[in-house]
Amino acid sequence: MATCSTDRTVKIWSSDAGTGKWRCTAHWQAHESSVVRVRWADPEYSPSLIATCGFDCKAILWELKTQNGELLQPGVELPQYRL
Repeated sequence: MATCSTDRTVKIWSSDAGTGKWRCTAHWQAHESSVVRVRWADPEYSPSLIATCGFDCKAILWELKTQNGELLQPGVELPQYRL
């Protein structure tokens, strides 16, 4: 699950299958002002791609680097897709 916030950050959350509790697995400052939307790409296209938009008038695509289903690092901005 991905969430966004007025503190300019995006957070990625994972559910622990054993306890059912959610834990934040990554977070980063995504924009220069409040982040108002975050959306995952269609899993058939890319399960590791999310899009955000903020009150800084920017829409940014982020790639989440994973290995064996585990997140290796926070989102990496794909600047060629910055609008």
